[in-house]
Amino acid sequence: MEAVRRGFTPLAPLIPGVTVSLYTFVYIIIAIGIGILLHELAHGAVSSRYGIRIKSGGAFALLFLAFGGFVEIDEEELRSKGVLIRLAVYSSGVFMNIVLAYIAVALVELALLSPPLTRTLLGTTIVYVVNSTDSA
Repeated sequence: MEAVRRGFTPLAPLIPGVTVSLYTFVYIIIAIGIGILLHELAHGAVSSRYGIRIKSGGAFALLFLAFGGFVEIDEEELRSKGVLIRLAVYSSGVFMNIVLAYIAVALVELALLSPPLTRTLLGTTIVYVVNSTDSA
């Protein structure tokens, strides 16, 4: 409290009441970056599959605070394709996000099945709960 009174503003969590360690924060940032890259890669792969030219593509990171990526598809070629092909190109990124979500859930479930892994990755494991309603 003394540091706050002197004008020091502590780093506040993005979600009140939820804090993560620095190592966990780094893992989260890496996961977001990989997710963005795979999302854009899916758009590019489906475009290539249907013979639509990709003008350019790339990704960027700004001090671990902002991530982005892009795949610039030739709009004229995309417009000349049928509705189903355009929908496939547009929805491929979202489909990749859904696949990544399933993979993430499977990895968390796998971690929960292994108590030693749970203790190291997810923190504390509750192994016993005392029933406080019983009187001694």
